[in-house]
Amino acid sequence: MFAAIRLIFSSSPYGVRIEVDDASSGRPQQREPGADDCDGRGLLLVDALSDRWGVSARPGIGKRVWSELTGTRAERESGRHHVD
Repeated sequence: MFAAIRLIFSSSPYGVRIEVDDASSGRPQQREPGADDCDGRGLLLVDALSDRWGVSARPGIGKRVWSELTGTRAERESGRHHVD
């Protein structure tokens, strides 16, 4: 069974913020899935790709998982730098 979610993208001069809202009251937990597991990798990906991320309350019921990507983490790890 799948629940309804809302996905929000917003930009700033520093990068992009992605927010995912759902009506579940349970807080997500970062896990270490096995090689054959079909789920459990979402927060591992968010953590690997984001400069910052977290979980917060949202208006009404449920929660909001948010992630901020500025490019700085990827640039640091890959050695790439943006030049204007």
